Order: sequence, then structure tokens, then C-alpha cells
Amino acid sequence: MTSTARSVQAMALVALLAGQVALAQQSSQFKANVKMTNGSDGTTATGTMYLGSAKTRTELSMDGQNIVVIADPASRTQMVLMPSDKVYMQMPIGMGPVSIPVAGPTDPTNPCSGGSGNTDCVKGPSESVNGYQAVRWDYTSADGTRTRAWVSTKLRFPIKTSDDNGSSMEFSNIAEGPQPASLFAIPAGYTKMDVAAMGAMGAAQAGRPGARGNAGNPMAGMPNIPANLPPGAAAAMAAAMRGDAPKGAAGATGSAWERGNGWILSATVTATETVTSNAPLYGSVPSEGQSTFSITSKISLPLNSGAPAAGVPGAPGPMWSHLAGVPGIGTPAGDKVPITASTTTESRSTATWKGDCTVLDPGTRSTQMKGAGENSVPITQMRPELIGQAMFKISNDLKSYDLLLGINGPKVKEVMQIHQETGAGCRGGKVSVSDSTVTRERVYGFPTTELKGMPLPATVSTITGSKKVRLRFGDRQGEMDATVTWTLTPIR
Repeated sequence: MTSTARSVQAMALVALLAGQVALAQQSSQFKANVKMTNGSDGTTATGTMYLGSAKTRTELSMDGQNIVVIADPASRTQMVLMPSDKVYMQMPIGMGPVSIPVAGPTDPTNPCSGGSGNTDCVKGPSESVNGYQAVRWDYTSADGTRTRAWVSTKLRFPIKTSDDNGSSMEFSNIAEGPQPASLFAIPAGYTKMDVAAMGAMGAAQAGRPGARGNAGNPMAGMPNIPANLPPGAAAAMAAAMRGDAPKGAAGATGSAWERGNGWILSATVTATETVTSNAPLYGSVPSEGQSTFSITSKISLPLNSGAPAAGVPGAPGPMWSHLAGVPGIGTPAGDKVPITASTTTESRSTATWKGDCTVLDPGTRSTQMKGAGENSVPITQMRPELIGQAMFKISNDLKSYDLLLGINGPKVKEVMQIHQETGAGCRGGKVSVSDSTVTRERVYGFPTTELKGMPLPATVSTITGSKKVRLRFGDRQGEMDATVTWTLTPIR
């Protein structure tokens, strides 16, 4: 097997990390050994993965060939290094022969949350895996594969996964701690190589004796493309190996949107829901009731890390991201802006039930609740009680933008006043009245939601917008209709 074919195989195995590589801003930094198996042909790759404050580095060895992939979720770019030839390729994440998509951190309490793309989550037991307490979850990943994942409650990262298609991945010898910035930079002496050149090499390999050939099959002649890759990833891999350039207009580069100190994203999220219920009360006794719940969340955080436009067809435009936890990771002015959040809640509910005046007296109950909480933390400190996710993504033609926003949220202290009357019509009409107060703390953060296709101003200026979305707040059951209003203000 040639070095090119081995490189392609190794890069295909790196794609098994899809959906597992987390944004380091919500995961502990660490170094670990990694072993991955491709379920389609049993090919195995071993190596080391480094999870830094903003990037990941994966070093793999397979069939004597070494390959390194440095992924930058903030800029949605990745560097593919071939140490044996001292060359590297740069391409957007999700394009070319390697696909490590940007994924949110894996929530050990619900891996289907946070915009992960996972569905049908079923929680299993808590187990110890390679020295870490982990929760087993079964879910369907974004590419449709049924997966079992053991998610560390401490690292917020899947230590072990096993797919129904036979693919698997496992991390061992995990060493927590900050990772050197030099790991995520191109080493001196490396030459940049065009993706098209890689395609030409793949095409040359395909023309050699023993290569598969089928003029009607775009995958024909391509060495070792795994059969279990998602169709989009397989097509992108085949196109890159043929040397086909992405179609469409090249993106604008060097615009004013790439410069500056970043942005302050201020957002207000409001939602109100009224529910009528006839759920049984006190066992099987029917009741009638209605409840109204309202919430207002206000968030302000800096988008302190910028990435320029790639300037190639199909690539994204400029991006600004919220990256927290490490001093100096963003612009100096952006790193001075704190993360702040406040939440207020209010609810009213009533319930009425019938009774027989012997086993159960008829009664009514009314509850009023008000809650409030706020917090502010420096962006340079990683604080689990207030973690934000945000990204300002500009189209490559500089005409529109997408906005990603999510927050873990502050603790909200809620005070409930409960008034209950029972016994009306029983025992000579004597009514029993009780009043009580209950205090509790809750967190009403919401997972990352993406607001797409808003018009971008012609010049750099303050941007405002509003959009209706469906959100789930904290551990409340079901989603609510919510309105998000936001302002993007340049950091001076």
C-alpha cells in the first residue's frame, strides 16, 4: 500500500471522531491514548489525542503511517499534517478527505441536548471506565448510527463509544491538565500542500494496477474509502481525491468584518406557556387545573476570538466565537469583558378536585411562584455555574449571518406560596385552610440554538435582531415557544 493510500485510510478513521470531538471551552483539558476501529473493514488506528482550550490535536498511527489532525472549532478549519513528508493541508472542517465536524460538549445528563444532533437518548447505568465515573447512553448519532457512549461526568467527554456498525473508540491513560499551545501550531519546516494536489495523488494511485475501476461510479478507483462513511462525507472525500475543486464563488477575504477586537452579544430570551391539565391527584382522584409559567433570561458575553474568511468556494466567511477559560485566548479587549446572565421566573397554578368527605375531602389549591438569579464571571475563568456558547458566523459573500447562542445559566432562587382549602361541604361545611412557603433553587439554561440567515449590514456597525424559536429551559419537560432578541456591539 502506498503512503497516500495509508494516509487516506488513517484520515478516514479520524472521521470516526465525528460527534465526539468537543469544544474544549466546556471540557477539561487532557491528553489521552486513543484507539479507533473501523467497523466496515476492521482497520484499527492507535494514537494520542490532546484536548486544548480551543483546539484538538489527534495523532494516529496505522499500517506504519502517521498522520496528525489539528481541528479548530472556532474557525471551523483543520490542518492535516503528514509528518513523513513534512507537508500539511488546510481546509474547512467538513470538507476534503477528513471530516471532524464541530460538535458541542457531550452532556453527561443528556447527550441529545446542546444541539448535538443526537436523538432517541436512553440512559443506562453509571459505570467506571478507565478510572473515570461515566454514564452509559444509547442514542442515534447525527449520521443515523445507533451508538453506545460512556460519558465521563467529570470530563464531559465520551471515554468509550461502540457503534452498531462495528466501529468503536476508546480513550485510556487520561492525563488532565493544560496542553501546550505549540501542539496546535504547524511545526517549522512543513510545506503547505493544496487539497487539489492530494486529489491528484489519489487519482494517480487509482490508476495503478490493482485499483478498482468503474466509470459509472464516482467512488470507483478511490483507495480505501470506508463503506460506513455518511454519504456527504464519502462524496466529499471522493471529490477531494479526484482533485475536484468545490463549486461556487470564492468567499471575500480581508474585509472589515475580520478586524477589530470582537463583539459583545447581548440577548434576551422570553417565553410564556399555559397548560390545562386533568391529571389524577392523590392517586386516582381526577382533578382539573391550569398553570402558567413565564421566564426571562438575559445574557451578555464577548465574542473574543476571530477567524478570517477562508476565501475558497464553499468555505465559510469570517467568524467570531466565544472562547472562555484561558487568559490570552482572545483579543486583549475581548478578554476584559465578563460573562453575565440573569433569569427571572414566575408561575401561577390552580387545581380543583372532588372528594367523598370520608377517604378524601374535596379541595382547591393555588400556587404562586416568583424566582430570580444572576451571576457574572470573568471570561478567563472556567466556571461551571455560568457557561456560555456563542458564535457569529458570516456568509462568504458578506450578505448574511448566522448566530449560535446557548447558556448554562445562573442558579435561580424560587419562592412558592401555596394556599389550600379542603372540606367544603363536608362535616357541616367546616373548611380546613393551610398556607405554606416552599423555596428551591433551579437552573434554567437552554441548549445552543442556531438562528440562520439574518441580513448583514453593508458596513461594520451594531446589529440587532429578533426571532421566534422553540427552546427547552433547564429540566422542564418539553419545549416552549420563545422569542430571542439580540444586539451585537463591536468591542472598542
